[in-house]
Amino acid sequence: MEGSVQLGWPEELVQTIGILLTVFTILYMIPRTAVIGAILISAYLGGAVSIMMRSGTPYFFPIVLCVLLWAGLALRVPRVRQVLF
Repeated sequence: MEGSVQLGWPEELVQTIGILLTVFTILYMIPRTAVIGAILISAYLGGAVSIMMRSGTPYFFPIVLCVLLWAGLALRVPRVRQVLF
């Protein structure tokens, strides 16, 4: 919570953002909705990168996490693998 507030997020929104990320992660875990979950988590991580760039903190972790997210999805879903590779 303190880290999010230091990055400029209002304290009352931090819990809502956490709930949204939890929903996105659950969607990613369900095979039928995994692609939409990956897209939503990618959007979340894109926002994390932009906020970290704005605040001057290292933004390497969200980028690596997004690459790993899509690599894992490509291993699970053959159609995604065909599109990416």
